[in-house]
Amino acid sequence: MNKDKISIIVPIYNGEKYLNRCIESIINQTYQNLEIILINDGSKDSSINILKKYQTEDKRIILIDKNNTGVSDTRNIGIKKATGEYICFCDCDDFYNKKYIETMYNTIKKQDVDVVRCNYAVVNSVGKQIEIGNLDNICYKILNNNDIKNKFIPKCLNGNIPCFCYLIMIKKEKLNTMFPLDIAMMEDVVFYIKLLVNIDKMYVINDNLYTIMYNENGATNSIKNYKRNILNILKVNKYIKEILKKEKILNTQNKENINLNNLNAISDFIFRYYLYSSDDIINFCKDIRINYFTEIVKETSLDNICLQRRIILIFIYKKKYRLLRIYFSLRKIIFNFRHKYGGES
Repeated sequence: MNKDKISIIVPIYNGEKYLNRCIESIINQTYQNLEIILINDGSKDSSINILKKYQTEDKRIILIDKNNTGVSDTRNIGIKKATGEYICFCDCDDFYNKKYIETMYNTIKKQDVDVVRCNYAVVNSVGKQIEIGNLDNICYKILNNNDIKNKFIPKCLNGNIPCFCYLIMIKKEKLNTMFPLDIAMMEDVVFYIKLLVNIDKMYVINDNLYTIMYNENGATNSIKNYKRNILNILKVNKYIKEILKKEKILNTQNKENINLNNLNAISDFIFRYYLYSSDDIINFCKDIRINYFTEIVKETSLDNICLQRRIILIFIYKKKYRLLRIYFSLRKIIFNFRHKYGGES
């Protein structure tokens, strides 16, 4: 392990459009003692050529070119390869603030913690900021293991604090988990929670050091992946509950927060699917109405979910598919009207 060296792990799949910006944001960091691990996960575009160019120009870059195995396996390969004292992540369509590493490194050293977490902004394809994180109630203080479990993690479970792995710097000797290989979405949520319940101390800063590119055409927003996304959410729900149960913090409120957060996302995916494929909506709902879906609905207070989403969930839970189709037809009319005249959908 190289003392004070930071290993940055970047999984790349078809990232040619934004890859130059991402890599430039890393190599031009104000803190320069870096090990930059770029892993091409079987890209079908020109990503590998871009990566080879940077490898010849910067000796800190380690390039790994492999067949496509998914982002979790790719990040795990990077973790195993890393020799730095600390580890960070970056996605190939996102980018670092110029002082990302310097700020995170100085904080983790000064505060003597295992993990430091920063804030973020989200921009669209034309660079307009559409979201910024908010950590005002929990930042600039050391959180011990008890604080992490009882203050920080509950905010993650209810969706107030996103569990993005690229917002943290980790002391490698405290890295106690890998990314799960059987999840194709929200894999970093499982990684994040499992990491945090087992560390001693973390520190949260409100500095906006990472920019996320919102990609409307990304895998999460692709209609062909909606069913996969819902089944992944259900699997993540079970994963997280198992972690919390093992740590003896799966209380009623945490369980409710996980369920509400996940059911909101599931109902949105279902309605989006209907907008693009209304003829198949009944078969789609039957496929996602597995036992674990019904279990989550049954144990959750749906009064805390907005009426539109609640109707979707109840109709599927009670197998009222024809009523669901009628309801969706009415909602689609309203959706198209508001979209046409510039209102909220």
